[in-house]
Amino acid sequence: MDSACSDFPEHGEILDYLKNYANEFGLDPAISRGRRVLEVAKTSGGEWRVVTEGETGDRRDDRFDAVCVCTGPHRKPRFDSRDDPLYSRFRGRVMYAGDYKCSGDVAPGETVLVVGAGESAADLVAECAQHGAKVFWASRHGQWFADRNIGPYPADHFTAVGLRAWLGRCLFVEHLVRRFVIAPFIHLAWGRGGHGIQEWYPSAPYLHQFINKSRDGIREVYRGRVHARRAPCRIQGRQVWFQGNPRPAEVSLIILATGYEPCWPFLEPQPRALYRLVFEVDDPSLAFVGYVRPVLGSIPSLSELQARWLAGVWSGRIDLPCRGRRRVEAWIERRHQRRRMLDSSERGVLVDQEVYATQIAARCGAALGWFRLLLRDPRAFRAALWSPWTAFKYRLLDPDPKIRQRACHNIQAEMPARQQPGYGGHPVYLLVRGLLAGSVLAITVAAGILWMLPLWAAMAVLAGFLTVVGFLLQWTARPEKPPAQDAAGVGAVRRHRRVRLRPVAEPRHRRAARL
Repeated sequence: MDSACSDFPEHGEILDYLKNYANEFGLDPAISRGRRVLEVAKTSGGEWRVVTEGETGDRRDDRFDAVCVCTGPHRKPRFDSRDDPLYSRFRGRVMYAGDYKCSGDVAPGETVLVVGAGESAADLVAECAQHGAKVFWASRHGQWFADRNIGPYPADHFTAVGLRAWLGRCLFVEHLVRRFVIAPFIHLAWGRGGHGIQEWYPSAPYLHQFINKSRDGIREVYRGRVHARRAPCRIQGRQVWFQGNPRPAEVSLIILATGYEPCWPFLEPQPRALYRLVFEVDDPSLAFVGYVRPVLGSIPSLSELQARWLAGVWSGRIDLPCRGRRRVEAWIERRHQRRRMLDSSERGVLVDQEVYATQIAARCGAALGWFRLLLRDPRAFRAALWSPWTAFKYRLLDPDPKIRQRACHNIQAEMPARQQPGYGGHPVYLLVRGLLAGSVLAITVAAGILWMLPLWAAMAVLAGFLTVVGFLLQWTARPEKPPAQDAAGVGAVRRHRRVRLRPVAEPRHRRAARL
């Protein structure tokens, strides 16, 4: 991208980049614009029949050996409010986040309820509050928030550097870093879950659910112009009740920022399972690119790796496993995804960027071998170690030396020390230096105190310290559970009599069949 672009470019800058990319590689002749896809089906001869319609109504029937669907996941709302048993009772206006185009869609002084805790919801909440609307912000699940910047640097210069990837890959300490360093730091800096709002305490560990990088709406909550609530549980007319709150709110507009589901009305039959979220399991000539969403990171960065793998498979340079193995791996991956990620989408598109990118890069022969890179090019190893996450690192072991040299140059251009020369150098240097200095000072002071105390007193102090550490670990690991609600959702606590269940003996033939 142009060096004049900001760290978080606007849509106009992204459009200019895409146009320049298409011109650079001569892609315009291969693109048909202004045509709607009506049907994609496989013929008896093994080809794909694609029927499209132009702006003038003319239809065209083409044949292809393979089809890749890249229409994006943000098309069809997750549910229809007109058929929903809850929101169909509302007598005011209901709109989806995608229908909101400008601040004029909400009148000043209007009472608005925004449902959802994603980045679109956060931006809508901030804009509505800034234009004088009274805003209620509701979320069904707990949510993690993180700031886009840490001081003068983008946050990924701290959280997505190659050093973390190397430690997690080679020394298996990534889980320890997440649990004992990053998550407690977020709790202490911004409160539980990165926001400290009791209604939205997350139930998933850090990096195990989507993380909202827009804190503009949170700042409006702190100012008192936005009221945080749990999910709506009852609607009557224009009155809305929320879980854990007996007092209803009267609103005139509900904006649903509850997410979207991939929609392929032109495709029959619909894919049942995707191998590594790219290839249709039973027919690899059908693929999907751009539907994977990282917890932290960007969709295009992973789409580029998916496209590299796709091109290698369809050109015959890369082989896929057999159909049976693809089915087994897809089933195992889906099962692992449900256990590891809090993902409300039907297809499980939420992934850890570093883990997923490493898997795809390994399949297209572009995996970053750290020790091999250290022996082959120490300069490139150092660049990949201290730089934030970039797709350039998957070119550092390319057979072409010119590509390797340019990839290393691009990684060095992303170094924050070059972008922010007045802030004392690379943020990782500052972070490591601060941690080492603080650790050495703390250990020295603690050792001196324990040395001067009697043995029994030193043991008592050490036991108290371990007790406090254990309490802090429990406090950071267990989110606070919301109070139970009654049938109306007004926050009454139910009291159940404990019933002790006895195991029922299972017939022998059933046990044998189950085994």
